[in-house]
Amino acid sequence: MDSWNGCSKQELISQWGAPNQVFPLDDGEILIFYGNTKYSHNVMTGGVSGAGACKMQFFINHSEKVYNNRFENCGRKYIMNKKRR
Repeated sequence: MDSWNGCSKQELISQWGAPNQVFPLDDGEILIFYGNTKYSHNVMTGGVSGAGACKMQFFINHSEKVYNNRFENCGRKYIMNKKRR
């Protein structure tokens, strides 16, 4: 899913819809989270904690571009359906 790296925050939201949660990070960047349950932000790791359900995290830099992403427990078919156009 590295194809999302470099895309704009707006492009991400237009494709995926409104995120489940948005977490501001200490350095002024943000973490956009999509998933099917509520999770909490882990300040120590900069990630989202929780287990078992599909979760997708997109890290957004100061230029509002995706610079990293992480997918856990998500079926490949679901992720491919959301692939960047």
